Amino acid sequence: MRTTLDLYLKAAAVSPNLLNSLQVMMECAGMSQPLFIVSGSCQGTEVVLDQDSIPFGAVVQRSQSERRFTMSNLGDIGAG
Repeated sequence: MRTTLDLYLKAAAVSPNLLNSLQVMMECAGMSQPLFIVSGSCQGTEVVLDQDSIPFGAVVQRSQSERRFTMSNLGDIGAG
């Protein structure tokens, strides 16, 4: 008797530049058999700052305060 099973695989991206691979196994009568390998990667932007916070302190009305920081795109999709 032949039996079929529809499989639904859903990928959830957790981080850009992350390559995932998963071997799907079948177990029958106490024996395991590899069926296939699913692999993929997440593509996207990952924008980070060189600091966790940018303190400006007290700024008086009609004056200004400047701070320098670096923003980097570490992802695999360019900024433009």
